[in-house]
Amino acid sequence: MTAARAVAERDTLLELIAIATHDINNPLQSLVVLLELALDEAHPESDAYVRAQQCLMAGEGIRALSSALAGLGRSRPQDAAAAWGRVHGLLSRRFDRFGIQVGADLSRLDRQPFPVELELPLLGACMLVIATAAAGARGVRMALSGEPDPLRLSLAVEAAEPLAWEPVALARLGALANDTVRIEIAAGQVTLRAGGGA
Repeated sequence: MTAARAVAERDTLLELIAIATHDINNPLQSLVVLLELALDEAHPESDAYVRAQQCLMAGEGIRALSSALAGLGRSRPQDAAAAWGRVHGLLSRRFDRFGIQVGADLSRLDRQPFPVELELPLLGACMLVIATAAAGARGVRMALSGEPDPLRLSLAVEAAEPLAWEPVALARLGALANDTVRIEIAAGQVTLRAGGGA
């Protein structure tokens, strides 16, 4: 796949995310307001109150997910902690579902902006780990770290048995490489670099 095609697919994905989050947020806001009114009118110990409260909590979860999705489309620099927080927020349930232990240390990047072009590849790298765990890898542990000058992210993965990357997710991640993003993949290691290059 050419770099131009990968960029076009990424831009299309961002546009679809923007449309979807807008269309989710409008009815969600109405739902939250109606649930809050139902809570005000119900007796605090009634079944109706408990059900409305559970629905409101689910709505807040959808709002948080929508906010994280919308953030992927913001083409502005941000700090590494915020970028990782958005990605982790999107995928935390998947990490939990497959028993993936996740650790991140991006403290060395706290003095420079996080390049927005690395956010989708970081999401893709995490999805690769999830897909690999879903394919049967056991005891998966993922550690994310970063280095400045030039900025790079290293995603190291360990498992209870020899790790074989899930091929479809691996190909999807590879397609995100272009002239501004370099992606290096080895056994148990994914490295993302801003700026592309050889």
